[in-house]
Amino acid sequence: VDGPVLLVDDLVDTGWTMTMATRLLRRAGAPAVLPFALAATT
Repeated sequence: VDGPVLLVDDLVDTGWTMTMATRLLRRAGAPAVLPFALAATT
């Protein structure tokens, strides 16, 4: 990955999916991961 990644999710409940996806993207070399959720249940 050459630049920052915009991570989009439609609904965040616990945030675990975002956490794990961010971790994997960072390990793959993404310099930054910017999480964005359209809605949250909390």
